[in-house]
Formats: sequence, C-alpha cells, structure tokens
Amino acid sequence: MDWIVFPFDLLNNLYHCKVFENSAFLFKCVALLVTITKTKTKTKTKTKNKNKKQKNTFKKNEKKKKSETNEELETLAFKEKCFFKKIKIKNKKNEGKMEKKKKMTKMTTKKKKMKALEKLSQNVKELHLKLYGNEEIKPNLEDVRVIVPELISGSLNIIHRLVFVLNSLDFESKKKAAAIINFVIRRSAKNHFHWYLQQNFEIVTTLLRKKKE
Repeated sequence: MDWIVFPFDLLNNLYHCKVFENSAFLFKCVALLVTITKTKTKTKTKTKNKNKKQKNTFKKNEKKKKSETNEELETLAFKEKCFFKKIKIKNKKNEGKMEKKKKMTKMTTKKKKMKALEKLSQNVKELHLKLYGNEEIKPNLEDVRVIVPELISGSLNIIHRLVFVLNSLDFESKKKAAAIINFVIRRSAKNHFHWYLQQNFEIVTTLLRKKKE
C-alpha cells in the first residue's frame, strides 16, 4: 500500500542520513506515521461516503419531487377531463331540454291554431246561415240589418279578419266566408262599404293576391 511505502522510504532516507541513531525510536516513528495515514484514509473514506450519501439522498429527493409533480399534474389533468366531461353532459342535457321545450311549444301553438281555426269555421258557418239561411230556415231581415253594420264598423272588424284568414280555412269555410264578403259588398250602398274600403285598402290588395294564388 502507498500509505505504508511512503513513510518507510522517508524513514530509510532519514536513517541513511543518520538522523535516527536509535532503532526503537525509529519504529515508534513508523508506527505513528502508520496511524496518521490510517486516520487520513479513514477520514477520506468517511467524507467520500458522506458525499455519496448526500448525493444519493439529493437524487432520491429530486426523484420524489418529480414523481410528486408528475402525480399532481396527472391528477389535475384527470380532474380537468372529468370537469369538461361533466360540462359536456350538462350541455347535452340542457340542449335536450331546450329541444323538448321547443317541440312542446310548437305542438301547443299548432294545437291552439287548430282549435282557433275550428272555432272560426264554426262561427263562419253560423254567420252564413243567418245571412243566407238554408232549405229549412230562412234568413231574418231584422237580424241581417243588425249583423251587416257590425261586420264592417264593429269592434271586432270581422270582414278585415276574414280576408286575411281565408287561406288557412278549409274549402267549405272558405266558400262560406267569400259568400259573406260578397253579401256585404252587394249591400255597399246601404252600409257605406266604399268608405270602409278606402280606410282599409289592404283588403282589396290581399283579395287580388289570393285570387292569383
């Protein structure tokens, strides 16, 4: 070993130089040098081991930190995925609810329109019967005198509404509504229908357009 050879060489040189005359003192010096070198090597090995341990612990801590950060990132990514999935599910549910509501509203509006048209067709039939009568019932002149001015100048403005609702009625109610309008036009001199047309000229334009259609 180097730590044994070096002192012996040094002591040998010193011996030849006659520094050590007593051999016992020489051996004591050798033993002392051996112990010094041993302690130095032990301290070196200890420091090396300490440094290795410190490096290993530092590496382990870094690995732990990296693993912890990776786990945290994975958990965050998983949470984000779950959050976005929940949002998508909620949006789908809301879209489904909105579509159902729209369908229900459309169905309700259609039903309301159908009911309103049914009532209107019944009213048109009744009014036609009062104005024209049928084979069994003849029209009452007093009722006609009251009804005709109400059709034009009444609060309901029935003639104006009938003109704009003709296309939505069925075929039979259309014929009867047209007959009611003709009945009023024939008696225009008595009920001043020409003044009514001047005030509501859109009736003429709509009738002409519907005739072309």
